[in-house]
Amino acid sequence: MKKHRIIYIAIIVIVLILSVLGSTYAYLTAKTESASNTIKAASTSYSLSMEISPLYNDFRIIPMDDTDVIKALKNKCKDKYNRGACSAYEINVNGYDDSLQTLTGKMDIELINIMNLSYMMFEEKEEIESEETCINIDENNNSRIYCKTIDATPVLEGEDLSLGVYDVTNTTDKNFMLVVWLSNINGSQNDYDIGDYNAAITFAMGNGGSITGNIAASIGKEEELQSQSGE
Repeated sequence: MKKHRIIYIAIIVIVLILSVLGSTYAYLTAKTESASNTIKAASTSYSLSMEISPLYNDFRIIPMDDTDVIKALKNKCKDKYNRGACSAYEINVNGYDDSLQTLTGKMDIELINIMNLSYMMFEEKEEIESEETCINIDENNNSRIYCKTIDATPVLEGEDLSLGVYDVTNTTDKNFMLVVWLSNINGSQNDYDIGDYNAAITFAMGNGGSITGNIAASIGKEEELQSQSGE
């Protein structure tokens, strides 16, 4: 009888152990699933929007010295002879969760018969930090100050060209300006600087969520453009 009682007690102990293990496993599983759901909810709890607007780009551009970008922008991307010197695009990124802290931009570009394209990136600021690196853009009674964040950089096809990393803490939206031009090589550039470029502009939040927009332009000979405008 005593032997049966020992066996019975042993069975009860084993059942209790299995019950505890089963409960512990169920708790850990539920906790893991809850954490996973929380992470997923966080990654989809915000929207990300972007608008790209041409600022100065409705004219043929000629080669320009890289050091003259600010000077050209002050004259709305024209040189002193009123010839096109660059193309500029305003980029607005909004609708993001500022707790993600950073916004990173990049550009992937396709070049067609162009070898000397360069770019520069600007960020909107509240005041001019330096006359050498900042420009006051006043269009349609809307004044905006942009300061340089990326120096003159040669465009390499198919590369992840940096448009900068920006702090977005306590902000609701960010405004940028991208400037593109033909770098002057002090020689004939007609053979390989008359063509097209297509660029994908991407901005990503701190957790990897991103949005992409596109810009494109054609650079043609003066006589070609005149012929097209007369048709």
